[in-house]
Amino acid sequence: MNENNQDSGAGTLEQKKKSSFEKKLKKGQIKIFLGC
Repeated sequence: MNENNQDSGAGTLEQKKKSSFEKKLKKGQIKIFLGC
């Protein structure tokens, strides 16, 4: 979690992409769990 604060200027775009991708993945997993 602290890595985001330390590298806030190094790769914000990459971090945002990763975070958004992880959020979508988590949402998908939750949907799958609810579907089951």
